[in-house]
Amino acid sequence: MRITTPLRGLHMHKRQDMASEIDYYSKMIKYREIPAHVEEWIGGWLQVFEMIETPHHLFITDVKENGALGCEDLWLFSQHYAMKVDQFTVNREELEVYAIDRPITHMIIKATGYDFKDFDARSRLSVALNINSNHNLSLAASQGNCPILEAIINYLSTG
Repeated sequence: MRITTPLRGLHMHKRQDMASEIDYYSKMIKYREIPAHVEEWIGGWLQVFEMIETPHHLFITDVKENGALGCEDLWLFSQHYAMKVDQFTVNREELEVYAIDRPITHMIIKATGYDFKDFDARSRLSVALNINSNHNLSLAASQGNCPILEAIINYLSTG
């Protein structure tokens, strides 16, 4: 399924919040899908971002640009900003902060094996959008990460 639409009237279910997102990624760390040392780093990045603005969503991309599964980038989203830590499992020194022009008025959403109700091993969800007039953003999720990306899509599409 591929959706290309202005977002007025698009209503997806919000199932996630910051606490449930942190809990989900803590389980990934526990089961060694994310290196254990990263838990401390994420806490540090949360503190840095908190100095800028209170984060509302945390997202870890788990589908790489080449389509392979594996954690790559850490994203934090607040009312006015998105923060990216590129290659967050090895990078603890550099972050990028982007202003968000809200609400986002156009996104390209692609769902494969994901029906916005439930997920399985085949589920994939991706979104491409202009976060502001100068920066494009592409995020991709698999399996249990799809509802988190869905919540972020919903969050960015509201004013």
